[in-house]
Amino acid sequence: MINRAAICFIISFLLIGCVAVQKTPKYMPESLTAHYKNSELASVGVMSAVYENRCYYFSDELGVSGIYSMLLDGTDVSLEIESDDVQRIQITDGILYYLDYEKVCYGDESSHQQWGNRFYSLKALDLKTKQVKEYGFIHDLLRNLMYDRESYRGIWDFYYLGNDTFLIDTLETTIPTGAFSLCVYLVKDHTVLEWNEDSFILLAHSVDVAETSYRLFRYKDFFLTGDVYGLRENYLSIGEYAIYDSKNNESTVVKSRPHDNMPRFLSNQETVMTGYVDNIIFEYDYEQDMVLGTVSLPEKEEIIGCLNNIYYISVEGANSTIYRFDEEAFQVEEYFTLDDEQVIAIKGNYIWTLNKNILYCRDVNTGEYVKKERLDFDESSDDIKIERGGDWIFVKKFDVETEKAKLLLKYRLE
Repeated sequence: MINRAAICFIISFLLIGCVAVQKTPKYMPESLTAHYKNSELASVGVMSAVYENRCYYFSDELGVSGIYSMLLDGTDVSLEIESDDVQRIQITDGILYYLDYEKVCYGDESSHQQWGNRFYSLKALDLKTKQVKEYGFIHDLLRNLMYDRESYRGIWDFYYLGNDTFLIDTLETTIPTGAFSLCVYLVKDHTVLEWNEDSFILLAHSVDVAETSYRLFRYKDFFLTGDVYGLRENYLSIGEYAIYDSKNNESTVVKSRPHDNMPRFLSNQETVMTGYVDNIIFEYDYEQDMVLGTVSLPEKEEIIGCLNNIYYISVEGANSTIYRFDEEAFQVEEYFTLDDEQVIAIKGNYIWTLNKNILYCRDVNTGEYVKKERLDFDESSDDIKIERGGDWIFVKKFDVETEKAKLLLKYRLE
């Protein structure tokens, strides 16, 4: 008869075989990711933002890497602040908040989980005086809250809520090994706030519109939703989440790694929120805690833009398909199919797509091609981000060898 010690040994052996370890530093690049916004004039983005008739974006076009600005027509280009890479740009009341790259972090040197990610610090640039404020104290606050301080991996992302209050995200390694989840902290002044009724109000314990239940929180004019793993005293443990500025109709997605079916807000009317999680578009009344209606889509969808209250949705498959969602009628219809193309942006009556290094322009009503252009960059390489700011498309790549980002493309949609 097998004794208890032998059983424990067998179980341990099987678990070790199922969970890979990373004893030597290994950097984990991201695949090409297109980032979509509710509006091309959004004041927040992963590498671009629009504020008072100027577009602010990461570039190295004048020989120096950093955040640049230009008028919306592309003239008057100037360097605002030097930086080797940025992870987020957000502009509020003349202050440009951004994540400035510091290093590649592999966690605790004694750990068996030395998966690498980029380590960023939060800074703020006064656009008028050009003075820079550093938030180094936030690193100390968060590190002191962690059980294992040596595993601190820097700031992964942030969102400014006004009145010197931030959502600050850090990474933690989870099982399966090499995956990350987010720890989301609410920081005001020099204090990490508790997640209670004095901070984010929990509007719904679950919005049951998908296989997983998403919680819904509110802070003043901001809403947050995501698949919450755990609600701790000082932070949320979460895989990804969407933050929505209802005052400016700006929806931002924060994620630990590229995921399919990201949560996203579309709009908010009085107490009714429209958004999507997994492959479900939903209407939810958060005062009544009731889902009013849902529309199902195939999996792996991205809402790529909105024209005249009609949302255009790209659904991946053997060939991506464009759907239209009419919010007023709350109906979805299939529109046309793409030919192995990544949707980049929607502007006016045109959808812009990318296939390898060929940029296409299609008529949104007919799906017919009206323009194509060969671009000078390798679309297949890793760590490439694509985002629209104003009428411009920006393509940025991070080079882990030089530990610097490079602007591969600045292209005007016209």
